[in-house]
Amino acid sequence: MTASTAIKRSLLAVLTAALLGLSPVPADAQSGPVQLLKKRQPERATPPGPVVEQPQPGTRAPSGVTVRRLGVVSAESVGVLTRGQGGLGSGMWGSLDRGRVAALLEALPDQLASPALRDLQQRLLLTAATIPAGDGRSILELRALKLAALGDLESVERLVGSAPDRQGNEVLDRLMAEAALMSSDPMTACASSGYVNRQYNSGFWQRLDIYCRIRQQDRNGAMLGLDLLRESSGTAPFLLAAEATLAGANQPGIQAEGLDVLDVAMLIAGGYGPPPEAIETVPTSTLLSLAFADTVPTEIRLLAAERGVAAGVVEADTLRSIYRFVGFGTAQMSDPIASAQALSPGQARALLYQASQSQSFDAAQAELMRAALATAGTAWQYLVVAHAFQPVVSNISPNPSLNWFAPFAVAGLLTAGDYQSAERWVAMMEANGPVSDEAARLARDLRPLIWVAQSPVPTLPQIASVFPGTEAGADLSVRARLLPLMAAVDIETPGESWTPLLSWTAPQAVEIAPEHLIAGLRRAAEENRTAEVAVLALRLLGTAGPGGSARQAVVVAVEALNRVGLEMDARAIALESAIAGIGSGS
Repeated sequence: MTASTAIKRSLLAVLTAALLGLSPVPADAQSGPVQLLKKRQPERATPPGPVVEQPQPGTRAPSGVTVRRLGVVSAESVGVLTRGQGGLGSGMWGSLDRGRVAALLEALPDQLASPALRDLQQRLLLTAATIPAGDGRSILELRALKLAALGDLESVERLVGSAPDRQGNEVLDRLMAEAALMSSDPMTACASSGYVNRQYNSGFWQRLDIYCRIRQQDRNGAMLGLDLLRESSGTAPFLLAAEATLAGANQPGIQAEGLDVLDVAMLIAGGYGPPPEAIETVPTSTLLSLAFADTVPTEIRLLAAERGVAAGVVEADTLRSIYRFVGFGTAQMSDPIASAQALSPGQARALLYQASQSQSFDAAQAELMRAALATAGTAWQYLVVAHAFQPVVSNISPNPSLNWFAPFAVAGLLTAGDYQSAERWVAMMEANGPVSDEAARLARDLRPLIWVAQSPVPTLPQIASVFPGTEAGADLSVRARLLPLMAAVDIETPGESWTPLLSWTAPQAVEIAPEHLIAGLRRAAEENRTAEVAVLALRLLGTAGPGGSARQAVVVAVEALNRVGLEMDARAIALESAIAGIGSGS
């Protein structure tokens, strides 16, 4: 493999290095340098009491917007995050009416491939904020459903558990039951199953009762429930899984698509797990439990852990533990790169990770990582490699012989918040620039990433040294991408750095962002409506993420978030976009 090819591959992986999983762990999220990699709480926290922030009449929110009393405050204003804990502030909805708030919440994406966007959406949904009372769909229900769609059942428990009165809401009761099923003690879901089963008539509660009876070894009660279920469900996955569990049979032949949380819980209880091809489609909220389920086949745990890492619901440490658990022979370990070619992608990555842990040479570890990248056929699999090998990246020392590895190293280190190590890589390339054109180019491409990631702003001479006023015949695509992002986070740039772009033409048609969302986002930012800005930014970038969205959309979103005081969110999004842009070569 040529150095050029290696660089391209490593850069392609970098696209997803910034997409490491985030969690809504409270933090002072809007101060200090941006950190994309955050740790989830190792255990479920006891749901705190309700937090209701109610500004007094005549006071001003931190954003500077006058807050008016809204009369009766809904119990749905509760949350678990205040502004000091990373929330968006009690007045984040401004003077919006209840209908507008509900519409904005319904518009939030259900799936997010970006850790920066995922973190912002989770904090938005968990913020204790004033919501006017009134008729219409439950705001608390909407918030909980959006958290569940992200796979964050822990936050569902925290949010719903903070509400003072939620009785009689089947949606919330079901979400809490599903959260319990996917917890470390799924039997807690059975504690109130009988009571809620009498309240509601839907099939979920009937299936939950059967699940509980099987777990409690009430065979007769379970069989009676199954007899009734057969009349309405036929060959439903839950029915087949329950029957197989009671009979002690082999893996039931169930369909790979359409499995819900309770279906997966029953398959875990039976020691089966879903079929391998179903892991791509099972609810995101089930992946963590599948990864920890030591009764199901290791291959299923491996697949679930990898997809869970990509979705931000499984810790990288968990994935590494499963990688270490996979058994390999002496011959495979002696030649892991060749052996990996005969394995499934997940098993290949496990083998290469194990091999990297036994290597003491930086070059050997880098080559093993490159082989792991070669197993990744999708964007989320590149992300998995970035997660799993992050400690390897941190342990490799900057070396001119590893210039091809530098982009991956810098992006991964910035993602983890290790700015000093990232700076050493860039400094190494800058020092090597006089004797290596490749090192000089990489240094110029990567130095702005550190500027975007950190709060201390570069000087105008520093920026001019990377982006000079005249650069005849140079590829200006990096400049065209990075300068607007830098400006969007209030990094002052010299005018002469923009001059070469006057005669630059994009090599291909530029994707146009949705004009209605762009206009709405700008208007909301001008009027300092924090939550609306966050929702519209999430809507604008959520599908493709900062790395795959139109440049205009990313710049406008970053500008708007920065304007309403969400500076660190703006920087995190800008950093993801900057890293992805380098990999795409655009």
